Amino acid sequence: MRIYVAGPYSAITEEERLANANKAIDIGVELMKRGHTIFVPHLCHFIHQRWPGISWERWMSVDLDILQIFDAIFFINPSRGATIELNRAMEWGLKVYYNVSEVPIVEAKDYRRV
Repeated sequence: MRIYVAGPYSAITEEERLANANKAIDIGVELMKRGHTIFVPHLCHFIHQRWPGISWERWMSVDLDILQIFDAIFFINPSRGATIELNRAMEWGLKVYYNVSEVPIVEAKDYRRV
């Protein structure tokens, strides 16, 4: 299953943003260990470091565009953006997970071309 990881990213300090990103990455790792394909938008932290002037609205546009291709969303905690992502995912009928233990363990797909 393709799972989008949604949770707080924005914060006042760089340290808080990095902590939010690390939490989302850790959850993404656990979901991958369960056999799923994941996307952690928090990894764009490094783009944000290089382009700090990018608007919140532009990020949301990118995130919602990407979210469309997923089967499920993993919701960490509410935030302005994560709540929008959750609501949109629910409108689109995506599965919603709030705890890693709720996510089924599956055999990872092998997408290599032979």
